[in-house]
Amino acid sequence: MHLFHFENLAWLAGIDIRKRRNWDFAGMWYPDRSLIALNHDLTADKERCVLAHELAHAALGHDCDDGPNERAADQWAANLLLTAEQVARCARIWPDNPEKWCEELEVTSDILKAWMEQPANYAQAERRLWLAS
Repeated sequence: MHLFHFENLAWLAGIDIRKRRNWDFAGMWYPDRSLIALNHDLTADKERCVLAHELAHAALGHDCDDGPNERAADQWAANLLLTAEQVARCARIWPDNPEKWCEELEVTSDILKAWMEQPANYAQAERRLWLAS
């Protein structure tokens, strides 16, 4: 799903997206204002991942950014951004190069890690690899 679709999701949910210059954060969800702020200087891939992550906070009803909420938002975003087929394909082509997977999948290493840490996702990708051999 590309950035355009995430912006549409935000719009449908009544969430405003604003970009900020000279800001120390990649992104932030402001639940009291239904606002996601994004750093203006993000790369396209990073912006896509950050927007998915902040939309996750909104969808999951988070109003603070503690550890468990951050992990849940990363996992939700990862499941929105990645599929078992995509990850298995990258694993087949570049078995020892997760950095290349991130590049190919247009995600950050944090998002890929969050996806891989979910046992059901890992099992699905492993099954796809097995079926392809």
